[in-house]
Amino acid sequence: MTGKYSDFFHVDNHGDIYCAKTISFEDMNQAEDIYAFVTELDIGMTITIDETKMVTKLSLLVVRDTFSQTIPEDTPENITVGRFGSDTPYNLFDFNLTDTSIQSVFFRYFNFNSLSGTIQKSSFLLDFTNTNAREFEFEIRIRWKSTMDFIRVPGKLTINDVNNLAPKCVEPVSVFQVISGSPSRSYIGAVQASDVDTVGTVSYIIDDAEYSKVFDITRQTGVITAKQAMTASLLGDRVSFTVGASDGFKTVECHVVVEILKLSNENANLNLIFNGTLQEETPAPALVANVFVRNYTNFKFITTKDEENFALNSTTGEVTSKVKLDREKLPLVFRDNKVTFGIQANLDDEDSCTITIMGELTITVTDINDNPPCFVGDGNCTVTFQGSVMENVTGRQDVKLKDNRELKLFDPDETDNGGLTVTLDPNDGKLTTEVTNNVVNIFSDHIFDREETDHFSVTLRVSDTGGHTATASLVITIEDKNDNPPVFINQPYQYRISEDEAVGFHVGVVSASDRDTGQNAEILYSLYSSYFSVDERTGNITVKGTLNRESIPSFNDTLLAKDNGHPSLTATTSVFIQILDVNDNAPVFTQNEYRFITDENNDCNVSLGSVNATDQDIGNNSKIHFTISFSSRKFRVNKDGEIFCVGAGLDYEDSPNQNFVVTATDDGIPSRSSSTHVVIQVIDKNDNAPLFKNNVTVVNVTDTDFNPPKLVALLEVTDKDSGDNKRFRFTICPEYNKSFTVKDTGAVFTTSQKPSTWPRLECKVTVTDYGREPLSSFAFIEFYVVDNSGGGGQSGVVFNSSNFTLKVQEVYNRTEDIGSLWIQNNRTSNVTFALISSVDGGINNNNLTTDCASFYLDPLSGKVTKNGILDRETKDLYTFLASVQENMDKDLTLVTINVEDVNEPPEFVTKLKQFDVDEDVLGDIISKADSAIAVDRDLGENGTMVFSLKKQEPLQDGQFNFKVNDTNGDISVVLGLDYETVKQYNITMEVGDKGHPPSDPITRTFNVLVNDVNDNAPTFVNTSSKNGKCLYDIKVYENETADSIVLGFSINDEDGKTFFKTSELTVNNQDDCPLKPVTYGFPTMSLLSDGTLDYETQQAYDCVITVTNVAPPRLSNNCSVHVSVLDVNDNVPQTHGPYRVNVTNGKINDVVLIINATDKDSLENSRLVYQFDKETNETSFFKIDQNDGRITIIKDLFQFTCPVASFVVRVSDNGSPVLSNTTTVTLNIISNNTQPWFQGPDGTCSDTQRPYPKYSLAIEEVFGPVDGMTADKELLAITACDKDDGKFETCNCSYDIVNGGENYFDINKSTGMIRQIRPVNREKTPYFLLTISAVDHGKPPRTSRNNAFLNITVNDLDDNPPRFDKNSFTFNVSNNHPVGETFGPVRAKDPDFGKNSSATYSVEFTQESPFIYNETTGYFEISESLTNMTDQTFFMALKATGITTPTPAFTAIAYVEITVYFEDPNKSTPKFNKSIFVNTFPFSARKGYHIGTYTAVDTDKGRFGDITYHLESNYWDTFIVDSKKGNISLLYDVINAIPYYIRTMNLTLWATDGGEPPKSGSCVIHYTLAGLENKECSARIGSTPAQQTSDPYEIPLYAAIAVAGCLLLVLVIGFLVMFSRNREAFNKYQMTQKRLSTLDNAYELKNESYQRLSKTRSSGEYNRTYDSRLEERDTYQRGYDQLDDYDRAYDPEPDYDATGI
Repeated sequence: MTGKYSDFFHVDNHGDIYCAKTISFEDMNQAEDIYAFVTELDIGMTITIDETKMVTKLSLLVVRDTFSQTIPEDTPENITVGRFGSDTPYNLFDFNLTDTSIQSVFFRYFNFNSLSGTIQKSSFLLDFTNTNAREFEFEIRIRWKSTMDFIRVPGKLTINDVNNLAPKCVEPVSVFQVISGSPSRSYIGAVQASDVDTVGTVSYIIDDAEYSKVFDITRQTGVITAKQAMTASLLGDRVSFTVGASDGFKTVECHVVVEILKLSNENANLNLIFNGTLQEETPAPALVANVFVRNYTNFKFITTKDEENFALNSTTGEVTSKVKLDREKLPLVFRDNKVTFGIQANLDDEDSCTITIMGELTITVTDINDNPPCFVGDGNCTVTFQGSVMENVTGRQDVKLKDNRELKLFDPDETDNGGLTVTLDPNDGKLTTEVTNNVVNIFSDHIFDREETDHFSVTLRVSDTGGHTATASLVITIEDKNDNPPVFINQPYQYRISEDEAVGFHVGVVSASDRDTGQNAEILYSLYSSYFSVDERTGNITVKGTLNRESIPSFNDTLLAKDNGHPSLTATTSVFIQILDVNDNAPVFTQNEYRFITDENNDCNVSLGSVNATDQDIGNNSKIHFTISFSSRKFRVNKDGEIFCVGAGLDYEDSPNQNFVVTATDDGIPSRSSSTHVVIQVIDKNDNAPLFKNNVTVVNVTDTDFNPPKLVALLEVTDKDSGDNKRFRFTICPEYNKSFTVKDTGAVFTTSQKPSTWPRLECKVTVTDYGREPLSSFAFIEFYVVDNSGGGGQSGVVFNSSNFTLKVQEVYNRTEDIGSLWIQNNRTSNVTFALISSVDGGINNNNLTTDCASFYLDPLSGKVTKNGILDRETKDLYTFLASVQENMDKDLTLVTINVEDVNEPPEFVTKLKQFDVDEDVLGDIISKADSAIAVDRDLGENGTMVFSLKKQEPLQDGQFNFKVNDTNGDISVVLGLDYETVKQYNITMEVGDKGHPPSDPITRTFNVLVNDVNDNAPTFVNTSSKNGKCLYDIKVYENETADSIVLGFSINDEDGKTFFKTSELTVNNQDDCPLKPVTYGFPTMSLLSDGTLDYETQQAYDCVITVTNVAPPRLSNNCSVHVSVLDVNDNVPQTHGPYRVNVTNGKINDVVLIINATDKDSLENSRLVYQFDKETNETSFFKIDQNDGRITIIKDLFQFTCPVASFVVRVSDNGSPVLSNTTTVTLNIISNNTQPWFQGPDGTCSDTQRPYPKYSLAIEEVFGPVDGMTADKELLAITACDKDDGKFETCNCSYDIVNGGENYFDINKSTGMIRQIRPVNREKTPYFLLTISAVDHGKPPRTSRNNAFLNITVNDLDDNPPRFDKNSFTFNVSNNHPVGETFGPVRAKDPDFGKNSSATYSVEFTQESPFIYNETTGYFEISESLTNMTDQTFFMALKATGITTPTPAFTAIAYVEITVYFEDPNKSTPKFNKSIFVNTFPFSARKGYHIGTYTAVDTDKGRFGDITYHLESNYWDTFIVDSKKGNISLLYDVINAIPYYIRTMNLTLWATDGGEPPKSGSCVIHYTLAGLENKECSARIGSTPAQQTSDPYEIPLYAAIAVAGCLLLVLVIGFLVMFSRNREAFNKYQMTQKRLSTLDNAYELKNESYQRLSKTRSSGEYNRTYDSRLEERDTYQRGYDQLDDYDRAYDPEPDYDATGI
């Protein structure tokens, strides 16, 4: 099968066509807009009877299951969106399209061509906003024109939105209000634009360059904020500018108006800075700060909600705490442990309604050490960490934590002196820790072997200086290094499969194992074979090529297993596959036609000849038996193909040529057969004597018949033989042979000599044929001689001649006169003509009737007429004896009719329709046969044939490859043939003749099969070319074992026969090349290592390999192979030791020796690492540099009491596997001076010194509060050691606790005894770490070289119950989560330790639940499928009970709610029904007042449609929104939270769904405050009685008037007195103000009142921002202080103190 897509299909011997692989439009390279296509496959067929080969074309229609196409809405007119593809030049189909959409508007937007099947865009425009034109569903019917059958293709066109519509401003003009003096970053408002397009995002930008410096806008949301302070004096009362809203297609302008609200000119903002400090955990109330300023009263927080944690005395200005604060759990208003409040007050001599903003009070909460540290892995305190190290690493390596996290230390408290320390348990030397900037680095010098142990655990402990500790578990996984090659298992691999197994047939499975793990243990298989493949992952061996046992009966392929490590390691083995024979070959005769010649009457026991057939199969499949066609019963054939006749022999006269068919059939199941033609040509044998028709012939003669001689009779003789055997001669009796003679035609003539005997003569006549062994017969002639002498001689009628010759043309089927018999004097009256006799047929009524025609002799006229069709090629001559008679006179004549030739067409006589020719033949005749190709039985020019070649398919460059001899039709090759290009030609021969006119020519087409010859040299595949030459560049490790494959490659040979492809591989320069060739059979070749590679000897080789055909003439090709030898670690380092060195007065960091080792390997294999072979007491005093072998002193040698230090150094390389060597180092030590040191808990002073000796003990905690309690208990004596005069003894030292006592412990300075002086609460302080030092009494005294550490653990008392973090837990679980997945955790916590902190859990479900609770992990686990549980909610109660608590047990209960939701894509965005809402609420509204409900809609389901609400631009945190319902209410009373001058407010409400990521929508709510009444001042601004009575808080009218009058009088009097006493001070105040004005920007009091308040309130982050001008204002304050100092210098007791401002 051939064709463009022939590799997708397979045809079997029965003509059934199957899919060879999955039909994929993508794999067939079909465009997305093609819904179906037709292609042609050429299928070759061979007729087994005569091996005739034919090719038929199959048209194959391939369609999509569903045709789906997506196009943009702006698709232009006439653009093709769907089409039918075709590889054929003719159209086989009709097409029909049916609109199946509900809207039925397909044909409005699209055109469909029913002839070509093309769908094109119409002129009608698509619009995505039209929901009826977003999806079009249809069905295409493709109908075969020839059969009327059709197939359906469902289709769908989806229209994508295009960004082609401009956005629109929600509000043409947006008006926002802001307070004058609002600082930078103040919220102004949000501009919103809508866009009906679903693509593209609206972005915002301020168009006016000038105002873009004043305002900033968020591009995504349109939120406008201030870039500078909003000051009306600089910007005016009203600012207008435009905002550009762009969706990427077009931009619209939205107009913005910002109204700047100016405060009363009577208000002022002093911008004073107040600071306060409060230590955490200080009981309330505690004095924090004082904000009192002289001449001011009625101090208040600006908003009443600031009074939640602190109280402000309105008279004294003292600020005190209301609650005890925990610095680590401060309320949200605190930032960086600080909170800032706005302070307002009234001037003593002004109306209380004139509010002065005093400034800001910042309170800082300071820390105490009340929290333990912990380890942080992912942002939270973690108790379990996972890390890894690599095996077989020499030297230091870092421990890598999972996900490359850092292991950090965290202490909620502020860092104290001494920081945090980390220790390991067990501290077995495998791991070491370093702490830098609270980051723990863990590393190891240990060499690990993963195959021995793949993980281990250590406990990390962190301690702060306050004695708090925490632990975490560190699980170290030893990562694998690729140090184990794969190993094949279950060998040997031997399989047997049938040769007819299809591609993909499963042969068997190979398997290899690898001791490594992970990627290093992943094994990839490869098979060097052209006929089999192996799945690189599973090891499944399958058939990949067509098998043919007759070509290759077995395979012995090389299988490679390679792990996935770097570098990878390999193993090879052999796979033997024996191919079993199937009966797939029919017997083949050696000739298409057999011709045998035999004599007739042959012996039927003698073979006539043999046919021969072969079968390439084996066994019974190749056993052949022969049979002869049933129609031929005269012959038989034996098992050897010998043909015999049946009976007495063949008779030529019966049939000169015998044709029959011989069939060869094998014994396979099912059997196969083929046939051949057999022609038996029987050679005539002279076995039939000529026979006379009459035994006696009577002839009457007269005496006048002898002069002249005359024809007197015709003898009729027949002979069944042919040729010369049928030709004969006559012999007449000798006594009359002088008077009579007989011609070979049987005509009897007289001679001129009369016989002597009268009147009756009897003569014997003998007829003899001309056969090699002539046969004869005889008959008698009786002559009756009549004397006619009396008649006066010859008289009467006489023919003009005794022989008449007539002519007639063959072929024509018509009656015609061919001539007349004439008598002398041409008389015709009274005479009668008659036919007497003929050997060519029977005579009746003057008619001579032959096999094909008849001749009639007219008795009256002597005219001869022909009737019927004559065939000259069958018989060209007819004779008969005729007479003419008149009365008694009679005469005879012999008539000969010659059949003349008519030009008839030639005819093909050969049965051959196919010739074979080798492709290398040129000029040779390929049609030479035993018999002619054609014959023409005509005569002369009519029978001269002319042969010519009329047609050849295919042509070669427009020329014929063959030539026909025009004389005999021999076919010869005139233009070179190439089997690899064309395997078969079809040539048409024409045969005509030279007749005049010529006959119609005849034609026949012959198949010329080109036989492959070995004319192509094999070539190498997948080489890298270098200068145009073949090259393989390979890298081979030097340790490749002998016979391991180092290069597997394929060759190609364009010849067709397997025998010609079969090649052998040789290495030309075998003596200089370390490779050996291996040939596995075409096309797989390999080069094997000979095992002699050595990188240290030679690093590269250049080999030349040759691949040569085994078939003559043994063509070959060469290729170069460059072999780069890679180093492997096969050389042990040389240490050049042992070493002996003297060390005199060695100091720490002194270098005592450098080990100089070498390694013959290269790169990492030669990089050496030095280490002590074993850690001993001697090695603890020294350190060896792992890189250069430098040995240095790391510990004071005073502890070394032996005169000699001896140890072993191991030198290892960095190869794989690691190789190492050792050497001995001997150091002669000279003693050094000493100083005190702590020996450790064992108490025995010796030369074994610990760098950080640690002591430990445990104490008991006390139940209940411990504040104010005392204790007195001796715990442990810790002493130091000293070495004086070479002796080790207890030091006479003075001891001290230098850190960690925390007023709970002290030490006896003489004895080192530690005592507990206060009881301990473990939950507050779980442990203590005391640092103890010692100083001896020498001169000078020496401090101990190391400190002792005492770790005091507080034993836990079970005095705390378990507690859950909250009372209820809610989980939403998707219905597509798999069984076994977990969620949570839900755990109770107990501040106790160990078993005391443990709890048991029990779960009570309210209904049957698909969840189980894991008490160990605290997670819930899905125990069954949730697919059908969507929207179900499960409730349960989780109870935690302490394990060791007394009766009744401590318990805690948490309620758990689990909802199963349907996981649906988050398609919808929450939307409000309006973009702007307008609402009004009264100024008198109180806390909890419901302002309004604003809900958004999200069409998604489950959590994707769950909406939560939050507010932006929340004025002074005054408003609160129900996150679930969208209800907005007041969090504080309006009068206490919103300044009285505010009239309008804009809030932005956001709705966010539960998607991942979430989607949000927003709206703007415009609020107007109504019913504003300043109640503080209502009694003083002239309210009417009617107005007063409306307020329940006002005093009666008369009382108010009286009180007001009194107050006014008092004020007037007081003012006069004060004015008189302070005139001088007032003047001085004015002078001071004037001097202050000379300073730069001195306070800038102009219209900056409420600046800080405006900023904090408008941004919604009151008391949370940092004012960058604080430092600047501190500078101004210092200026005031300088003026005050000046005043004091000239007036020691000023009446006005500027420092009070």
